[in-house]
Amino acid sequence: MLDSALGASANNIITEDDDCAKEAIEYLKRKDAGRCTFFPLNVIKPRSIEPETLKVIENINGFIGVASDLVIYDSKFYNIIMNQLGNIIVCDNIANATII
Repeated sequence: MLDSALGASANNIITEDDDCAKEAIEYLKRKDAGRCTFFPLNVIKPRSIEPETLKVIENINGFIGVASDLVIYDSKFYNIIMNQLGNIIVCDNIANATII
């Protein structure tokens, strides 16, 4: 399930801050070593489902939860988890997901 939700983002690299990400990007450029996407902990903003919307869909048949609530992670990664999974709804099957 997480592979589907994250897609290519599953390969992104988390850095302590945007300065570390800039240094890594410069290194990759200097070495002509390819490209990468970075998630600096200090700038990534969380995303979520509006509370009113969540109240409605929680009661629809097939709703399991929000992906960010279904994973275990260190709290220092909160913004990244919420950014990537905070607005992903998990359902029991595709038919119910379509209804939701």
